[in-house]
Amino acid sequence: MVHIIKKHWFTSIVVLLVLAFIGGIYYWVQWATARPPVNNTAPHFQVMNQAGQTADFFDLSHKVRVVYFFNYESSAAVQDMIHLQQTLKQKGLFGKDVVLVPVPLDKRLSPDLISEYQTTYKADLSGWWFPKGDSAKISSGFGLKLNHSGQIDTQGRDYTIVETDRNNIVRRVINGSFRGNALDVEEGSHGENSLLQDINFLAKE
Repeated sequence: MVHIIKKHWFTSIVVLLVLAFIGGIYYWVQWATARPPVNNTAPHFQVMNQAGQTADFFDLSHKVRVVYFFNYESSAAVQDMIHLQQTLKQKGLFGKDVVLVPVPLDKRLSPDLISEYQTTYKADLSGWWFPKGDSAKISSGFGLKLNHSGQIDTQGRDYTIVETDRNNIVRRVINGSFRGNALDVEEGSHGENSLLQDINFLAKE
């Protein structure tokens, strides 16, 4: 047996190196396909928390930010945010590594609106930041397409979700409910599991 190993040691090493190379390629492909794509830099704009403290969006760069663009009159987006909030809490990510940024396109920020998120939808505002300023400018700053009415072109979906990483880079844009008919603007269907996979990945980067 020892004689056989000595005789074929070179072949054995080559085989091991080839297997290691194939394993490395497989791991890289798995990592690359799980990794959200890199897009454009997020815009600067002012945000405010429940305590009234203001900051620049970039000041939150130590956290992953999930930004929702939606019409407030439709409660589906807020309900999805609450669902995401609860899921992130279960994973220990909410507030600590990930925050939610709602951008209602049909309402201005006000104390009443912030209170309504909490009282009507039971939002835990410790992990929510609210944008100040014109929602259309914020939308265009994220590179979102606007229609003739100045509204976001959501490709027939209810609203748009933008994933922003700790380096203030937009990593993915999704149109529609991640619990229903969500579509990545470049890659197609992107449901709840895919969104959570993105968030987990970005939180660990």
